[in-house]
Amino acid sequence: MVVLNPDLSKTSDYLREGQELNMPRIPGSTVDNQETQIYVSYTVPPKMNFFRLEQDFGVKSDEIVRLNPEITEKGGLKEGMVIRIPQKKLDVGEVNTDNYNFYEVKPKQTEFSLTRKLGISYKDLLALNPDLSEGLKAGMVLKLPKDQKGNFEVRNALVLDKIDLLDSINTANRPKLMFLLPFRLDRLKLDDKENVEKNIETRTDIKLSLGLYSGALIALDSIAKLGVSVDVKTFDNQLDILKTKEILMREDLDGLIVALPGVSFTKA
Repeated sequence: MVVLNPDLSKTSDYLREGQELNMPRIPGSTVDNQETQIYVSYTVPPKMNFFRLEQDFGVKSDEIVRLNPEITEKGGLKEGMVIRIPQKKLDVGEVNTDNYNFYEVKPKQTEFSLTRKLGISYKDLLALNPDLSEGLKAGMVLKLPKDQKGNFEVRNALVLDKIDLLDSINTANRPKLMFLLPFRLDRLKLDDKENVEKNIETRTDIKLSLGLYSGALIALDSIAKLGVSVDVKTFDNQLDILKTKEILMREDLDGLIVALPGVSFTKA
């Protein structure tokens, strides 16, 4: 470092703020176009040779030596030596979002599940993705024809798994639901049809309660068709706070979802 920077103090190891230093050239930095190449650092393990390096990284031995002059200086590959190896460049011509979509293989996917999801035969998939001949691996990015249809969605040429909330329904779970609504049965003469109809028409609390309850019953009927059963209890709290407290204190609320107008809560 002192040789490259004669101005450095020969009696002190301290550097001053803003000081500019000349640094030694990185081995292999004279290789043309290296600014467009990405490199990885690799620690040479025991018994490693150039043939195995070529097989593992797809890089010729003369290229490795040229990038790492210390190999020649030290008489060949040595255990523990840290060398630079160029990563394979991506063939830009292969990334064609006009003609292809792309899918990332998920963990534990098999040839069967993959071809079923993507709606394409493994033979056709292999023709588009020759690397599959070495086996299906999680993280692989596969090309698909642009017009390919299957159990997936496509956004910006990227194939995404469809999210189906129905798959997450546990039909063995039986929720318990309680409705506390002001039906105001205490104000209705149930044996007088005209009185009942008039109150439903004129009283906002009754009208809103019946509307909300009818909507809830439609929703319960819909989820029943999906195989989900719900235990339902319904009470008229008469728009009275004391009546509401009485019902809540009387009923077992463990695991119960309680629905009040504008409020819902669960006691586990």
